[in-house]
Amino acid sequence: TVSRTDTEWTVRFNVTNDVTRLQGAEVVNFNATMSTTADTVATITDPDCAYGDIQADSTVDGDPDQYVIDLSQWPDTVWVQPDSFVVSTDFLVRINYAWEDVCGNTYTAAKNRWLDPPAPPSLYSPVAFADVNAARVAGGIEIKWNLAADELIDGFNVYRQRHDQTSEIRINGGGPIGRTQRSYIDNDVEPGPKYRYSVAVILSDGTEQRSPAVNASLGAYVTRLDQNRPNPFNPTTQIGYQVANDRRVTLKIYDVKGALVRELVDGVQSAGAYTVTWNGTNSAGQAVSTGVYFYRLTVGKFVQTRRMVLLK
Repeated sequence: TVSRTDTEWTVRFNVTNDVTRLQGAEVVNFNATMSTTADTVATITDPDCAYGDIQADSTVDGDPDQYVIDLSQWPDTVWVQPDSFVVSTDFLVRINYAWEDVCGNTYTAAKNRWLDPPAPPSLYSPVAFADVNAARVAGGIEIKWNLAADELIDGFNVYRQRHDQTSEIRINGGGPIGRTQRSYIDNDVEPGPKYRYSVAVILSDGTEQRSPAVNASLGAYVTRLDQNRPNPFNPTTQIGYQVANDRRVTLKIYDVKGALVRELVDGVQSAGAYTVTWNGTNSAGQAVSTGVYFYRLTVGKFVQTRRMVLLK
């Protein structure tokens, strides 16, 4: 084989001089037939010996000859369609060589090759997902998948739906996931809700095939206070925290002397994750000076304090 595309197969034949059979004779005819067990796909005939004869009384091999076989039309029998998936099977191609010498003696040989048929995009699509799973990891939920076959795919999309919502969203922004990738981490999730994921393989014609859906969650909320972002900051920063159960919550900011600067939260909140923005002002709305500040979260008997820096 010299080269292969979905529409052409270029093959090269080289007739060698077997001194016990061909010396003193000239090859005058050459044929090669390529076929499956069911159909003849292509026939090459070279009655003019254009590839280069082995001359009489010569011990030199014939020059190689190159042929291009049209693969654009293959017999339908090489395609099978179980259920809703169209797949192809490898099949055996047998190339038969036949030639004769000037004395009329006939010689034959054969070559067997396994050859994948070209894949018509309108028919050929990947078979089903072999497995899909989703599990909690550091930083979010990781979705993993494997395919039973991955020919002619352009990539993947991952879809997510919360248990308390009726619509789903595609979570891989910026275009499809690469065709060789087999995992994706969803870091836009929070403790508490349950999430339902499915993976869609994007076929070469732009359509999608979905995987079975899988469920995952980060578990229950845990009362905690996160580090503010950015830190240091100017002029605003965000403070994140979680509440495990319905409780009265306060979030207050103090200076290095312990004096109250600003109360950001004071009230009963349900279980969940929250984010509050501080714009660097005190209770009177005045901008505070550069320096170190402390913010304290109180949820029932839970108290946690963190440090932040305002730089101007």
